[in-house]
Amino acid sequence: MTTLRRRLTALDATLTVAPDSDDCVLTLELAGRPLGGRLLTFVSTSLTPTDEATRLHVPGELALAGDPAPAIFGFRVVERTADRLLVLGTLRLPYRPLRRTTGLTLPRIRPADRIRLLVAAEFTCPV
Repeated sequence: MTTLRRRLTALDATLTVAPDSDDCVLTLELAGRPLGGRLLTFVSTSLTPTDEATRLHVPGELALAGDPAPAIFGFRVVERTADRLLVLGTLRLPYRPLRRTTGLTLPRIRPADRIRLLVAAEFTCPV
């Protein structure tokens, strides 16, 4: 199996916390050379912690150039303090529907049936 790795730059990562988990919003904006000058955005529709609060289930919409595609991030809470949250998450998507809805293409010499996006993020609460 061939692994094709590329780096993206986070232009914006925002976490809005509310008393109700359905009102919490996670927004990611990523850019980089592999995207050909386009912006990859993820906007959550809710944020649900597990019973132990060590993992977060974050469904939302991923968009590159056209219509958004449904996507689900699974985050692991690495560190949590009163003013800081450090998470590591993965998003797995089937390639063909993603290509059809967002226009993301891979080189022909590197065929793929799915794409995995790995994200590490640190959120701090302003004082």
